[in-house]
Amino acid sequence: MNMIQLSYTALADFMTSSPTIQRKTLLDYKYPDEDEPKAKRLYYREARDAIRAYHTGSKTPEWMQEMAAKLADLAANSTSKPAAARLNNNSRALTAYARGYGSDQIELGTPFKGILTIGNVSIRISADLQGTERKKEKIIRLDYSKATPEPRYIAIVTQLMFEAASAGGLVLPTSAFVVRHIESRSDLALARKGARVMRDIMATCENIEGIWNTL
Repeated sequence: MNMIQLSYTALADFMTSSPTIQRKTLLDYKYPDEDEPKAKRLYYREARDAIRAYHTGSKTPEWMQEMAAKLADLAANSTSKPAAARLNNNSRALTAYARGYGSDQIELGTPFKGILTIGNVSIRISADLQGTERKKEKIIRLDYSKATPEPRYIAIVTQLMFEAASAGGLVLPTSAFVVRHIESRSDLALARKGARVMRDIMATCENIEGIWNTL
């Protein structure tokens, strides 16, 4: 059996979804030539790229607002409702980020990337931001949604980041791994050493192995 390749957010989605959505999540990754999973992964690419540029280039909040306005203009001129909605959501995220964070908030380095292997499941971890903030190292998953993500989703995402970093020899406290909810300007860090959620993740990976060949 070939290794099952999943992203850490896909696994978190799987663990917090209904059986129907769980099956669709696995189908998207088993047959990756489909456009929908790629579109989902790239949904907030403009916002993510602008936020990185904001910090690395020491831009002003006004610059970020200009970027948001450009995306809103593109949305207004789009003939596709889904594309317009996506651009407007990116614009909204940038407006919220400019309101909540200065460009000197964090000194960025190369974002953490790692692999966590559990049984026959390979989980790809790719942080959005990593750097020094208030003299502390942070590895950050940006959350662009309007509503605060569910605690269980946050716990799974931060635990996977922590476990992958530890497996790769990166020694940081669990508090360094956060989901940053842009709208509420909240850093949500629920990873724990020896956490029960890790046992749930391992059991889920075993379950995925059993489902995979039936898809």
